[in-house]
Amino acid sequence: MVNPDGVNLVQNGINSVQNPNAVSKIKINNVDSQGYSSWKANINGIDLNRNYPDIWYVNSSVQVPASSNFKGYTPLSEPETKAIANFLNTNMCWANISFHTQGEGVYGWNDANIRFYPQLSAMVSHIIKDSGLKKMSDTTETKYGNFANYARKTYLKPTLTVELCQAVGPYPYPAVYFSKVWTPAENICLIVAEEVMKMQDQDYRVYQNDRFLQAFCDKQYALAFARKWTNAKVLFVKDVKETITTISPITIGIVVNDKSTTMQAYRLDDSSYIKLRDLAVTLSSTEKQFEVGYNNINNAIMLTSGSVYTVVGGELAANGSMMSESVRDSTIAIYLNDSNINLQAYNIGGSNYFELQALTTALNLGVTFDSTSRVISFNRALLPAEILQ
Repeated sequence: MVNPDGVNLVQNGINSVQNPNAVSKIKINNVDSQGYSSWKANINGIDLNRNYPDIWYVNSSVQVPASSNFKGYTPLSEPETKAIANFLNTNMCWANISFHTQGEGVYGWNDANIRFYPQLSAMVSHIIKDSGLKKMSDTTETKYGNFANYARKTYLKPTLTVELCQAVGPYPYPAVYFSKVWTPAENICLIVAEEVMKMQDQDYRVYQNDRFLQAFCDKQYALAFARKWTNAKVLFVKDVKETITTISPITIGIVVNDKSTTMQAYRLDDSSYIKLRDLAVTLSSTEKQFEVGYNNINNAIMLTSGSVYTVVGGELAANGSMMSESVRDSTIAIYLNDSNINLQAYNIGGSNYFELQALTTALNLGVTFDSTSRVISFNRALLPAEILQ
C-alpha cells in the first residue's frame, strides 16, 4: 500500500490524522457529502501517481494541493514516491505490477519496448483470459507523472497497471464486492510470476562503478539502460548465480599484535568471505598494511601493499539485515601492485566480499583461522609500520 495516510483519512475520517486543521484546508475536487471518502491524494494533498518524474513537466488543471490530480511542486517530492523510487534503484526487479481500483482493465499492454521482453504479451493475454479484464490506454489525464511509465522507461522492464473494479467514480469500491476482485488479483500475481520464470537468462549486467544495477537478456537494451547512469558499464556474465542457498552471516574475530577486534562476514559454500576494507583497516599501521583504491575505467579494485590505508567510513560497521541480502557473482577485477590476482568474490547486498583464505594467501599474511572459534590469528607479530621504516 503506497498511500497509508490517505487510506487512513478515507477510512477513519479527518479526526484520525495528525494535523486535522491542515488537511481541512486542502481542496476536495469532487463534492463529497460523505466526508473524505473520495480522497485520492496523500495527506499533503499530492496525488502520488502524478508525482513521478516521467512526463511530469506538463500543464495540469490542478495547481495546488487537492484531494486528487495535483502532481506536487517537484517530482518525487513525497516520502512515499521517494521510497518506491529508492526500492527500484536498489533492487533487481524482473517485472512490476501496480494495482488500482477503477475500470476493470489493464494498462501497459501496448509498451513500445515489448520486443525486448516478449513475455509481456503472454502476461497480458493470460490475465485477460483468466480475469475478463479489458485492455485500457492512457489518456492525457492518466499518463503524466505516473509510476508505471516511470518504472517502465527508467528500468526497461515489463510494467503493468491493473484496475480491478468495475465501478468508476469518486468513491471507494463497496467492500461487499471484495471477494469478486480478490480472486483475479491473486491469480494475476501468479500469472506474472509464472511468465517471469520463463524469461531468458539475464546475462547482460549493468554496473555503476562496482555497484550492480540491473540485468537484461538483450545487449542493446542493457546498453540503453547503462547510458542513463554515470560511470555505468555492461558486462556479459554467462550463467550468473543469482542466489546461494548456503549463505549465513558470521562474526569473525581478528587478533593483531595481541589486540582483538571483530568483523562481520558471510559463510558461503563452506568458505568465509570478508570485505577488503574491513581487513585493510584492521592491518593499518602494521607491516602488512595495504591501500585500497578503485580504477573507474577498468572497473577494478587496486591494492597497494605497504601503503597507508585511507579510511573512507563504514569499515567494520555492523549490518543489521545480513540474512536478507541478495547474493550474486561479483565481476569486479582486483589488482595487487598492478598485477591481476584471481580471487573468488560475491556481491552481497551491494558490497564485494572475497574468500578469506585466498585473500590472505595473495597478501602473504601468514595467518591461521580457527573455524570453531572463528578467530583469525597472525602467525608472526606485525610490528607498527613506522618502526620498520
